[in-house]
Amino acid sequence: MSAVRMPINDFEQASFVKGEVREKKGLTSVIDLGRVSREMARLNTLRDQTIMDAFGIFNKRYPTLAALLLQHFRDKKKAARWMCMYQKAFGGRMGYDVIAEGDDDSVWDEIERMG
Repeated sequence: MSAVRMPINDFEQASFVKGEVREKKGLTSVIDLGRVSREMARLNTLRDQTIMDAFGIFNKRYPTLAALLLQHFRDKKKAARWMCMYQKAFGGRMGYDVIAEGDDDSVWDEIERMG
């Protein structure tokens, strides 16, 4: 078992992620890092799928803008991730946030600026 002892303060809950706490003695718990790792991998896979699904929807609703992104990045995965990244040019928002607010011109401008 790959586990590590971690102090649990009075404000933290003893259960970390779906029962990873194996043993609790006083203010110390043992967390199974293997389960934590598997859970993180599952969440990462779910995140990646969500990013690609969102880009598929974006591509259907904004085909010209999506095509411009694909032309710029030359990779669907990179274009999809860019739309999910918080951008300084968008005031710390994602491309999807800006488009949802009706300001797709700002996304066009940013892609052209990166050009």
